[in-house]
Amino acid sequence: MIIDGHCHMGTSWLGWQKNEVDMERLMEIYDKIGVDMACLNAWQITYDIEVGNRETYSYLKKYPKRLIGFGIIAPRDRKNALNEIKRCVNDYGFKGLKLHPTMNEYMIDSTLVDPVVELANSFSLPILIHSGPDSFAHPRMIGTLAERHPEVIMIIGHMGSHAWLEAVEMAKKHKNIFLDTTDVPNEVYIIPTAVEVAGSDKIIWGSDAPVLNSAVELARITSADLYGKVTKKDKELILGGNIARILGIKF
Repeated sequence: MIIDGHCHMGTSWLGWQKNEVDMERLMEIYDKIGVDMACLNAWQITYDIEVGNRETYSYLKKYPKRLIGFGIIAPRDRKNALNEIKRCVNDYGFKGLKLHPTMNEYMIDSTLVDPVVELANSFSLPILIHSGPDSFAHPRMIGTLAERHPEVIMIIGHMGSHAWLEAVEMAKKHKNIFLDTTDVPNEVYIIPTAVEVAGSDKIIWGSDAPVLNSAVELARITSADLYGKVTKKDKELILGGNIARILGIKF
């Protein structure tokens, strides 16, 4: 089984770029490249999060056996953020959360985020966190948050992008930190290094579909053995086994 741990759909990215791929077309693409399921979160990150989460729910109702909902949450608005988590779980049946500190302009290791993480913990929700080499969501800042909440699974989105070395360091150090491969830089040694240092059981494949080419993102993993010691078992864990274990999906 292959599970895309990171994809989007709904009103287009920040509301200004037209979607080139709708959900029906994305499912066709998934069928062609062999993706069985996907963790979906909305593109409405800043301007109407509640609408974005409702859009995600509408897709889940249409493809209940193929999609897993992750709710977008903005911790700055504490009361509404906590209410939205409850709605995402109780009304929509979502299985995870997505935080985007860079776009929503807050530091991920701020105590502002603690109430969101604590409520996520009460629902056993993993948290996918957009990450990069900036002052909002650097991997080491996620490490600080993970240390405060060791019982909550946190997934470093994009493997920290160009801060991937620090992301790998955090995944090795903290048992509750995982790495998302979506759009990580394409140097051939990155995936083998992550496997060697953090372990293949800490890595989750994601495509960032449909804004990125799912087949290209998939090739990062399927071809990783060409450039380093990555086994068939490693690939199976990365391509679906790890996120299935986290979400309780029978693999």
